Amino acid sequence: MANKYSLCILLSVLTAILSGCGMNIAIIDNVVIPDADFTAARSLKLMDPEGPIFIKEIVTTDGFNTYEYSSNRVPVIDMPDIATADFHLDEYDRNHYMVVKGKMTCGKTYPVILDTGANLDALIVQDIHIRQNDLPVYPLTKSSGPESKMSLCAVEQLTLGDFKLRDYTGVSWGQHVELKLLGLIPLGRSTDICFSLPLMSKFKYFKFDTPARQVQFSAKKSFKPQSEENWHRFPLTIEYLNNDRSKQRLFINLEVNGIPIRPLLDTGAGLGLMMNNRLWERVKDNFEETGRSKFHFILPYHFEGNKPRCVGIKVKDLSLGDMSIKNAEITVLPETKNWKKTDCIMGMGYFREKTVVLDFEKKTLWVNK
Repeated sequence: MANKYSLCILLSVLTAILSGCGMNIAIIDNVVIPDADFTAARSLKLMDPEGPIFIKEIVTTDGFNTYEYSSNRVPVIDMPDIATADFHLDEYDRNHYMVVKGKMTCGKTYPVILDTGANLDALIVQDIHIRQNDLPVYPLTKSSGPESKMSLCAVEQLTLGDFKLRDYTGVSWGQHVELKLLGLIPLGRSTDICFSLPLMSKFKYFKFDTPARQVQFSAKKSFKPQSEENWHRFPLTIEYLNNDRSKQRLFINLEVNGIPIRPLLDTGAGLGLMMNNRLWERVKDNFEETGRSKFHFILPYHFEGNKPRCVGIKVKDLSLGDMSIKNAEITVLPETKNWKKTDCIMGMGYFREKTVVLDFEKKTLWVNK
């Protein structure tokens, strides 16, 4: 307890000193850090070509070095008809996206983000998961561009409540996020795993019971609400990148303040509606703005501009179809090539303390009234 108070006093003093000097420095900030080179780790277990995940180096028709991967064995799913998993409370309270407790073979608990914004058919892991669980890994050092920092691995087991997944492909982006004091002193690091959209869409539905802090999902049973009148409903569409069914994007069709829009639905984002500045300029007259704030947004390293400066715009009233939200915030980001496939994203920020069902079978998002 004394250490906590000492840290608070230190931060207060530093803030006063830096403000007095006219310096605009973030005291505590998230910083994107490259992972240590896996190829230099003597104790690392390199992937066996006869193991669960098969890797093959290829050269594309335009001369780029890259890789193909596939499974030597069928991934195993062990679950009841309806599985449940508890929210990872610390991570949810901090970030407000859909995140549950997960365990790997070492028995440690990690936050697992149920992330429809991740479109790769793999579990997205970090270097800490590979090292702590002694996972077989294959660094993609012969690739060109950002992919050269990535690694493939074989996830031996992931447990979410009473659901178990074995022998599934994992991908590490080659980076993680650290919380740093004055950009120098590490205070903690990210340990989350992404359970991506291609994985989630193999199930009939996911029910995010936010008041109970629990997720329910099933591969066999359909979602059947007791009374449909008690739910807001929004149509969903899955699209495939370049007709590749392993690379998916999920869109929600709705009207925002009477404007038809089609955001990408991202359950791995804790903000509400996010849009590029070009779309905001087109629709801003439909909102009554009540305030603004500025902040930075962390993006994966392979996105342009790792940490763009964003504007949080408070609006008096925001309607999503027949659903009304008071004092909502819209996040406006600079337009870059990251917006090539969509001009807006809908996160989970407007659905806090509500029950939300992602119904892949009926292609519907249900929000409890």
